[in-house]
Amino acid sequence: MDLNDEMLEMMKFYKFYKKMRAYEEKNEFTEKMQEIDIKTEGANEISKKMPPKTEGAILNNKKDHKNDEITKEEGKKKNYKATRPLEVEEYEQIIKLCKEGFTYTDKKTGREKKFRPNQPLAFALALQATLGFRASDIVNLKVSDFNRSKFAIKEIKTGKWQNRDLNDVMYNKLLEYVVTNNLDKDDFIYPNKVRNMQQQLKIITDYLGYKNIGTHSFRKLFAHTIYEESNHDIELVRHVLNHGDIRTTMRYLGVSQKRVKEVIDKIDFSDMSSGQIAILAQIGAISDSITKLSDRGIRSILLLIDEGDAFLHIDWQRKYISNLNKMLGSLKTSLGIDNLQLILASHSPLLATDVPKDFITRLPIENATLSGFASPLYILLNESFGTKTIGEFATNKIETIIDKIPNKILTEKDYYLINNIDNPLIKSEIERLIMQHKD
Repeated sequence: MDLNDEMLEMMKFYKFYKKMRAYEEKNEFTEKMQEIDIKTEGANEISKKMPPKTEGAILNNKKDHKNDEITKEEGKKKNYKATRPLEVEEYEQIIKLCKEGFTYTDKKTGREKKFRPNQPLAFALALQATLGFRASDIVNLKVSDFNRSKFAIKEIKTGKWQNRDLNDVMYNKLLEYVVTNNLDKDDFIYPNKVRNMQQQLKIITDYLGYKNIGTHSFRKLFAHTIYEESNHDIELVRHVLNHGDIRTTMRYLGVSQKRVKEVIDKIDFSDMSSGQIAILAQIGAISDSITKLSDRGIRSILLLIDEGDAFLHIDWQRKYISNLNKMLGSLKTSLGIDNLQLILASHSPLLATDVPKDFITRLPIENATLSGFASPLYILLNESFGTKTIGEFATNKIETIIDKIPNKILTEKDYYLINNIDNPLIKSEIERLIMQHKD
């Protein structure tokens, strides 16, 4: 750019700056802001720190916007159905193709077509990802809605007021956008309708092979960014998105496809035992059932598990309650379940060591003496399960040896067995009895 070009750009910017200053001096924007209850200070602070979602000057064309309040409506619900959050890498690729254009094959005609560079669309999508507004609100943004880096709009869908602060980089891009296109304060930022935005985006996502991506995915990208930058403050996200119910926000955030892939890539069933596969299938079935109940609006659930630990390795039995507790706790939080109770039937003493005795019932009930949380296994085996703590074969052999000791008829084989007893208490007692009857 030579000196003359620079002077022209400076003159254009100064002309726009004088217009905005004149507008601000009329206090029109200030009066509008005073009518709004500011509730998003936390989100605004995060928004200022967020990296800009666009770069370079964005071109635009002035058009007649008469009756846009009527024609720029939200798309039909089916257009937003099943839209998923957008990954950052996907966002960058979409914006790049918007700016550069590409050649694609039309599905209906089979003919080759060109998608010409569409800078207005790139700016609109970038603005949506940066501000977190619905597409219907983006297409209705005017230059006059901005006062330096602050602005406020009334949402078309909810009728609620929203307030945002643009970070400095994004605000400078906005100024550059407006000046380059010689927009007045009453001009719309984006000249087209929601439907046009959706159609153009569909061509791009089909070309890239992205599934379940719509204009709403950019709003969800904003939501995920706020969620991560705020250290998972879901209440802040709910507030910023103007959701009336926290459960809506939970479902809205969804699960990152990238995260799903990372988890899936770690799963390998080739070396898994039948017990491991069984526990995964069990957890999957429980999760699926609770999710279906939640989708039906059920918020109080009683879960019954009969011998869920059966056929599991002993160490898996030891970890069963802990893993089950983590999984159910996560489901309760993510699905917004109010009450989730569990009744578990088991023959394993290991499970009983993770449960306070007040929550344990032994069947049949013969006495009230029960042990539970962190109790030794030998006590649980004898007390709660009515069994001995060593195998029957070893028990019979030891009892036979004890019966022989008073009669002094122990054989060489008996002494061999005594030497191989690994229970120090039993071995010590037998040796004591032998010495007692030695003489």
